[in-house]
Amino acid sequence: MHISEQGLLRVAARIIEATGATPADAAIVADHLVDANMSGHDSHGVGMLPIYVRNLQAGNLHPTAHAQVVRKDGAVSVVDGGMGYGQVVATEAMDLAIGRVR
Repeated sequence: MHISEQGLLRVAARIIEATGATPADAAIVADHLVDANMSGHDSHGVGMLPIYVRNLQAGNLHPTAHAQVVRKDGAVSVVDGGMGYGQVVATEAMDLAIGRVR
């Protein structure tokens, strides 16, 4: 069976939304996972979804968590991801860093 990249994105996003993530956050996570698969890095692709679900069930994933700056010290900021999706937290942390540099 063959599934298109867009089809895989839709399925992955639906699964991620079912964990409690917003549609926007689910799209970020799904995009990163599918991009990993499309780049030949299957270990970091949609095969991670069962692990995410297990982590959610174990209380080790908080799908609505976002990046929180917990400390600013000169050029260094410490960001807490609150056990959220790394793809979302990393995107937010990068945006915070770029804003800080400006």
